[in-house]
Amino acid sequence: MNRTRAAVAFSLLVAVGVGYTALRQQSRLVAPPGASLPNAPSPDRPIPVRPDTEPYEPYKFLYTTEQSIQVFRERCKRDPGDYASRTTLGALFLRLVRETGDGANVDRAAEQFDDALKLFNKYGPAKVGRIHVMHAKHRFADAKVAVESLLKDDPDDAELRVLLFDANLELGNYDAVEPILAKLEKDLTNPMPPSLMARRARLLELRGDAEGAISLLGRAREADREAEAMRVSLAWYSSRIAEVALSQGKLDAAQSAIESAIRDNPGSPAQKVILARVRFAQGKPKEAAAILDELVKADRDIEAFVAKAGTAPGELKSLASSQNSDTYLLLGDALAAAGDPAKAKDAYAMADRKIDRESPVAVRELVLNFCDRNHRLPFALDLAAKEAKARRDVESCDTLAWALFKNGKLAEADAAAKDALRLGTKDALFHYHAGAIAHARKDSIRAKEHLANALRIHPHFSAAAEAKRLLAE
Repeated sequence: MNRTRAAVAFSLLVAVGVGYTALRQQSRLVAPPGASLPNAPSPDRPIPVRPDTEPYEPYKFLYTTEQSIQVFRERCKRDPGDYASRTTLGALFLRLVRETGDGANVDRAAEQFDDALKLFNKYGPAKVGRIHVMHAKHRFADAKVAVESLLKDDPDDAELRVLLFDANLELGNYDAVEPILAKLEKDLTNPMPPSLMARRARLLELRGDAEGAISLLGRAREADREAEAMRVSLAWYSSRIAEVALSQGKLDAAQSAIESAIRDNPGSPAQKVILARVRFAQGKPKEAAAILDELVKADRDIEAFVAKAGTAPGELKSLASSQNSDTYLLLGDALAAAGDPAKAKDAYAMADRKIDRESPVAVRELVLNFCDRNHRLPFALDLAAKEAKARRDVESCDTLAWALFKNGKLAEADAAAKDALRLGTKDALFHYHAGAIAHARKDSIRAKEHLANALRIHPHFSAAAEAKRLLAE
């Protein structure tokens, strides 16, 4: 696949790799996306052709993502055979996923890439776009096959090698990722791209060096800042720093980082969910619930309208699914901790309705929440087993271990818990789950070791009280 200017432009425009869900919804490994700034002009205002401001502030005159989408929609309408514009339109829809959290834009992006390839089936950027869609939908095995096919024609293509790294990492093929990243770091130096620093940071985090990961993410953010990157890119690094700091119980650092991220990209729902998690860990469940309640307010209003009307246009139904089940599950937890069981029950019920209506793409938070509440345990195990069959990353192994444990399969749970810790990841939940399983199997030495590690890593993690109780026994 020959690399053209169009291909490079596409790569820079999409700037998304693997979505690590989390909210954990496709966030951890995603290279920071280019996007509009919060102060960009609205679609109904003219944009100056030549900015004359003092001091010079060119970012104020960028199109918003929605404006750009409208421009390329018009181009495609004028020229139905314009496969390049369709590809760019697909990239813009992927960018919009990052900005709004609306996963329906992934399908819109896929449609544009597919249409582009119907017009020109050898167009490389559209093929790469489809791989980004596979990542967003957690079809990592398919993405790996697609990338390897393209690499046969262009084995030195850096973007494809990054996508191959991402797919292997999400599949848990850890032995394969190190040589890929090492070669990328060797080839792409002077200076090292911040997106590669972010991937190296993720490996450090998985291997138990959270401090090193935070430091490298900070360096990547400053490199982007010096390169005058858009604020939304800087926000991505800050949100990752917040996630890693939170996982280690560094609550002040996590709060500072996520507040910085929100200042740079206030429209991101994913970052507000992280802020809610920080507030929860700080012992402020009412504040966490208020943040999450604001996120789901519009979603609930639309749900109520759809329920009352009985039917709704497809676009409205899409909007009704703009917040995923994880947000409602976390809201339920916050409300329960804040002493409002009735509202918590409503939030959990909304999550169940969304889960039954949609096929969950990212199952970790869902499975762990169900297991912690002893709710729908066979269903949780089925989801975890399917995920673990498709991929063997450490988080899928930990999720499976907890689901097996809650379903009474102790020996299998113990094996999965050991698999989850095979890289030495310093994650309080990993160690708590391993400790609780060992405790149930009467293995007191391993139980004490893992439970103590969990509390050492993050003294305020969600199951800290139960870990202390088990440790006392």
